[in-house]
Amino acid sequence: MAASLLELKRAALPSQVIAQAYDNPIPGFQTPTVSNLRLWDAEPIKEFDLTAFNAGDYDIAMRDRERAESISAVLYPNDATPEGKELRLKQQYFFVAASLQDVFARFKSKHGTDWAKLPDFATFQLNDTHPTIAVAEVMRLLVDVEGLSWDSAWSISTKVGAATAC
Repeated sequence: MAASLLELKRAALPSQVIAQAYDNPIPGFQTPTVSNLRLWDAEPIKEFDLTAFNAGDYDIAMRDRERAESISAVLYPNDATPEGKELRLKQQYFFVAASLQDVFARFKSKHGTDWAKLPDFATFQLNDTHPTIAVAEVMRLLVDVEGLSWDSAWSISTKVGAATAC
C-alpha cells in the first residue's frame, strides 16, 4: 500500500493529510486477468492531541482525525451549503492529487525524470467535472515539484489528459 502526504489549504480541514492507498484486486470474467482498483483514505498527520486531551479539550484532541476522515468518509456530500461545496472541492483535489502523485512516483521509479515519456505510459480520463482538476495538478507537479518549464509541462499535460466527446 502506498501513502503520500497531501497538502490541503484552509482552516476548516487539516492543512495536511496522509493519502493511504488500499488496493483491491478485480478479477476479469472468464479470463486470468486481474486488474487493480486503488481506493484512497484520508488519514491525519497527528492522530491524537494528548496535551489538549489532558487539558480537558476532548473535542480538540480528536479534531485533526475527524477533519481528515471527513474528506473520504462520504463521497459526494450535499453541496447545497458553502461547507458542502468546500468539502466536495477538497475531495476532488484529494482523490485526484493522491492518484496523480502515485502515478508520478511509479513512473519516476521505473523511468527516472524523463517526463516527456509520461504520455507513453499514462493517460488520465477527464470525463465529468472533478477529474478536470487533474490538468492543474499535473502542471503543479511538473512545474513546482519536478522543475520543468511551463511550456514543457503544458506539452506533457495536453498529452496525458483524455476526454470522450458527447
